[in-house]
Amino acid sequence: MPQESLEQNQQNTNEEEIENKLTETETTATFLTFYIDHHLFAIPSKQIVEIITLQEITYIPNLPDFVKGVTNIRGKIVPLIDLRIKFHLPSRPFDQHTCFIITETEECTVGYIVDRVSDVTNIAEDQISDPPKATDSFAEYITGITKINEEITFIMDVAKIILDDFLESANA
Repeated sequence: MPQESLEQNQQNTNEEEIENKLTETETTATFLTFYIDHHLFAIPSKQIVEIITLQEITYIPNLPDFVKGVTNIRGKIVPLIDLRIKFHLPSRPFDQHTCFIITETEECTVGYIVDRVSDVTNIAEDQISDPPKATDSFAEYITGITKINEEITFIMDVAKIILDDFLESANA
């Protein structure tokens, strides 16, 4: 009888470990992290189509100043938003680290110009805090805050930026 009880306890422990691992997987998401100025941001990787190095931007007149123009990615014309300008941060020349993060939501495909891409990382849902009510230039586009390697990281709401841009364009 004690042997059966020991085996039953081991089986229960193994089932609990498997269940815990499944729960951890369900509450963890993968994010791409990148820098704008000295701020670390993250976007859910499921919204990212690709990351490309700096390439030719075609200027289109009469667009908001944060829309740098469009670029052609394998035959698809993609608008490019400079997040530095969108977030009212000082502009700087593009360099070898500047990248386009091409995202896709239900609304459309958009490229974001960022200073540099950092990493792909998993973030547990319980490690993301609600953003504080603030008046920072980018606070309205943040859905959460977390720490990655002791560095504050802002979780960005790509859909909100796109929707706001459409509303601004429609009202212009």
